[in-house]
Amino acid sequence: MRILRAVTGHGFALDMDPGPERVLGLPEVAMTSPAELAARDGRPTPGEEEVRSAFAAARDAVGQDCAMAYIVVFHSVFGLRAVETGAAELFRAAGHEVVTPDLYAGQVATSLDEGFALMDRIGWSTIEQRAHDAVRRVPGDAVLTGFSMGAGVVHALLPHRTATAGVLLLHGLAEIPGTVRTGLPVQVHVADPDPLVRPAEVTTWRADVAGSGAAAQVFTYPGAGHFYTDADLPDYDERAATLTWQRALAFLSALDR
Repeated sequence: MRILRAVTGHGFALDMDPGPERVLGLPEVAMTSPAELAARDGRPTPGEEEVRSAFAAARDAVGQDCAMAYIVVFHSVFGLRAVETGAAELFRAAGHEVVTPDLYAGQVATSLDEGFALMDRIGWSTIEQRAHDAVRRVPGDAVLTGFSMGAGVVHALLPHRTATAGVLLLHGLAEIPGTVRTGLPVQVHVADPDPLVRPAEVTTWRADVAGSGAAAQVFTYPGAGHFYTDADLPDYDERAATLTWQRALAFLSALDR
């Protein structure tokens, strides 16, 4: 189990500081603060290392297996922003290991047009190479997750990551090569209709994936904007975003590892 800003167990989480439920617009996600618990009991607030050790001891005492998925999250054309880092925190709070490569090396766009211009300026070959470099030292079965443009990055990596435990795509589609193993779990979340992922493309993609042997789930969200999980954009749809994260967490927890 990796513990950064959150210390987690299965089914609950302790919030060391403001967490992903704020960034992702999930106010219903219950987080318990060690500071609140300590104040309630009249004790000093424990440090992160103290809480980490306590959870490790409790886990070992009951023989709980906390090995979860290792996840690589690739950002959208906007660059690495709060929506991706917030998703990473949400996944960590469920016990997963997560990395969020910055394929723009710190640059961030403030509009879609600016994002495409930035992508063109950096160059797709550079973006793809940075992605390959980022996964070089992660487990071969790491889950590949892509937001919008990140789906294209996943497509570039998949032929070289045949042991991946699963693929999670948000706001974009990735061509699934015929070389993937039979039954590879793939989950997709897109708006309906989506101006960048048209319904006809989704229909064609479903047929192609079925032919590849992968096991795909496609969830569409009527009336939502393209990037509906991003609370900082006009596209944001709280209901669709909440449902997406619930489904994504269930998908990750069900993967064979």
